[in-house]
Amino acid sequence: MATAHRRETLSLIHSCNLLVFCECGIEDNMADKLSRGTHGIHRELERAQIIQFPHLVDTKEAARLLGRPPDTLKRWRYEGVGPDWITIEGKVMYDIAVLLEYVRQNTRVASVRAAAEVIS
Repeated sequence: MATAHRRETLSLIHSCNLLVFCECGIEDNMADKLSRGTHGIHRELERAQIIQFPHLVDTKEAARLLGRPPDTLKRWRYEGVGPDWITIEGKVMYDIAVLLEYVRQNTRVASVRAAAEVIS
């Protein structure tokens, strides 16, 4: 019975792209507590540490999102500029959140509009 609950719990967690680490550290105990209903879930999640797992894309997809050729991202990595990247077993990946932050940091406001915003 605990195994069936465990599978449901893990599929729920994976579908949300979340990793949940409980203080109890035993998956079967967590599954039993979660199976008691939403009140049990809320109580356990208050005690749990929730970590957002990054949504990773390869260089080709990251380049498409940034409107640049993949070779540009490769050159940026070599030069030590551009968005941060992750290397997993030799494969370069980019976190979508990091790409969005990179775009935000490099967004410029026209000087006339920036001056108007400072005044108001």
